Parts: sequence; structure tokens; C-alpha cells
Amino acid sequence: MIFRIVRRSLAVAVACAGISVAFAGTALASTQWVNDDATVGANTSCASPGFNDIQSAVTAATVGDTVHVCAGTYSGGVDVGKTLNFVGAKANRDARTRSQTNESIITGGGVLGGLFLHANGITVNGFTIRDEVNGPGIYTSPSFSGYRLLNDVVTANVFGIYLNTGAGTQTLVQHNLITNNNQTGSANGNGIYTDQGTQDVLVNQNTFRLNTNAAVLFTNTTPIVNANITVRSNSAVNNASFVLLFGRNDDVTIASNHTNDTIASDNANQGSAVRVDGDADGVTIRRNTILHSPFSGVAVRNGFAEDTTGPVGVEIASNTIKYAVNDGIDVSSTVAESVDARGNTIRHSHNVGIFFDTGTSGNTIVSNSALSSTVWDCQDLSTGTGTAHTANSWMHDIGVKDSPNGLCRRPS
Repeated sequence: MIFRIVRRSLAVAVACAGISVAFAGTALASTQWVNDDATVGANTSCASPGFNDIQSAVTAATVGDTVHVCAGTYSGGVDVGKTLNFVGAKANRDARTRSQTNESIITGGGVLGGLFLHANGITVNGFTIRDEVNGPGIYTSPSFSGYRLLNDVVTANVFGIYLNTGAGTQTLVQHNLITNNNQTGSANGNGIYTDQGTQDVLVNQNTFRLNTNAAVLFTNTTPIVNANITVRSNSAVNNASFVLLFGRNDDVTIASNHTNDTIASDNANQGSAVRVDGDADGVTIRRNTILHSPFSGVAVRNGFAEDTTGPVGVEIASNTIKYAVNDGIDVSSTVAESVDARGNTIRHSHNVGIFFDTGTSGNTIVSNSALSSTVWDCQDLSTGTGTAHTANSWMHDIGVKDSPNGLCRRPS
């Protein structure tokens, strides 16, 4: 297990968890009832539970059982090595908007997290998982797939969810509130973090707040590959970065998210809202709204220490990027044809609206509108046989201030 801190300087409707029905030829699945402050009894309800702690219920359960955890506070460090359906007191109630009273709270544990999940198809629905000072709130093993993390509050851990998964059944992370995961420790400050490999994941309709490194960070070292990942329709507020991709990330879609940093310089690790760095292939960044990014709105680099090829096939399309502290779109990758940027609306960047650095080449910048930037609306420091003697192709872009002249045209 590798926990790494990565900084900017490297810088659907869901089936709700319920009682499972076993396959033909086996007994019906059972429900194990857990209540921390009721006398152990018939194992039929919160009033008459079978267990006072979660681990005992897990040990007694068989594959396919439901573990119903009543409102209360429970010790973390729960080791789950079988397919179970965890139902908290707030199951099926959206963690982003619900009252946080009468919760099923899992607190503390150890380096394997408040919950360590290592079996296919485990569901965790309706919990608060907090105060893990040695690692993540939830840790999923990359040897399995099909996890369902739904309607959970994940807060005040070293980092929130250690989201490693294998290929196969899609893992779903949905309707969670992932906030303030900044305890001191390795990989701290991340809402979702992975470095062991992640395949077939949908991170959908969650809220990320006040994580001091990134809301979502996918990284790895060769030969591990993260692939087939979608981060969609999430809200992010006052995280140092929204999505960071380091290492080998293939077929990643970041779409229809809304991110805003309302407090300038609220921590020492501010980064670009979205940064692609490393051997990425096929990253799509589309239809996001990025406000007040603490550095650039979208940045594409090839400065990651373990690069072999750098990023290729990065599409930046139809995003709205406003009030970036640095640049709206900021590309320094020296890999030819790294980026296709088209149809973006960029306003009020505090440095440059659209910026391509020296060494960039073969990139396509089409039909973007960059206005009201402090320094330049459009700037390209490369040299070559492209537009205005740069090494890139600029077509039908709008901006008032460009360098060199000829990259953008004034709005009509």
C-alpha cells in the first residue's frame, strides 16, 4: 500500500441498498442488526439487535447478507472481506442535503481505514465515516470491483476514500458529502485518492468541500494504469484543486461538474482546478463550470517524474472558466498534439485567458472566446509554422489582446 502526497509543484439512478435475495439452491439472505446502546437480543430490529459492534456482525454474516447499523457511534477499523450490504440510519437519503443528526457514525480505526472493503459488490449506504487519523475513511481493494458507496458523509479523515478497484463491474460513488479530510498523514487533504489502480469507476453527483489538496486525485506508478473513469455532475467548493491526474490515466471523462474556490489563498497548496500530468491518453474535460480557480482553470503538463510519453488526446471543450487566479487554459506539455481546445468560454483570468508555452506544438485551439483577461486573452510562446508563426493552430478564436497578434480576433 502506497500513500503519496502529490502537490501542485508536481502539481443514473442507483439501485438502493436493500435486503438481497439469494440464488436458487441457497438460503435466503439474512439481516444482521447492530445497535451500540441496546441490549443484544433476537437480532430482529434496532430495539433487539444481534450485535453491539459492526465487526461482530460482519463476522457472523454470510455472503449476500445485509448489515443494518442503527443510529449510534461505532469503532472503525472494520475489515469486510465478503459481499455485504451495509445499511446505515440514513440509507437512501442524500448526504449532500440531509440533516446530520441521528447518524450511524463510524469513527477511527487504523491505516486500513474506518472501513476496509475487499470483496466484490460491497454496498455502503447512509453512514458518517469520520476521524480516521491514520489513513482513509474508506479503503477499497484493487483486487475487486463493483463497490457501491452511496449517501455517506466522509469527513475529518487523513483522506476521504482510498478508491482502488479492479476491472469488471463498475464501481459507483454517488450522493456523498466528502469534506475536510485534512488530518496529518500521508496523502492527506484529498477527498478521493488512488495509487493502486482504478478501473471502471463513476464518481457522480457528490459534493466535495474544504479538502486541502484535491477533491479527486488519481495517480500511479508504472505498470499500473487507471482506466475508464468518469467524474460527472459533482460540486466542489474550496478545495485546493478539483481533479488531479498524475501517472497513467486512460479514457477519463471529467464532465458537467461545478467547482468554485470562494476563499482566495485559504491554504498553502492551491493548484489548478483540473490538472492533467503524466502519461494520460484520452482525457475529456467537457461542459464544466470552473470559477475562481486558485491557479489555472485547466492545466496540461508533462512534468510528472515518471512520464514516458506524456499526455496525448486531451480534449478541453465547452467549459466555462471564470476568474482564474492564473490562466483559464494553461498548456505547457511539450508532447506534440497534446490538446484540442474548442468552444470554451473564458472570462476575467487574472493572467492569460488561453496560454500555450514554449515547446508546445501541434495543438488545436478552435472557436474559443477569451475576454477581459488581465494580461493577454490569447498568448502562445511557441515558434513554428502554425498560426502567427507559432507551432500551434488557432482558428476562429475570440479575444481582444493577443500575443502574437493574429491568434484571436475581436468580437463583432
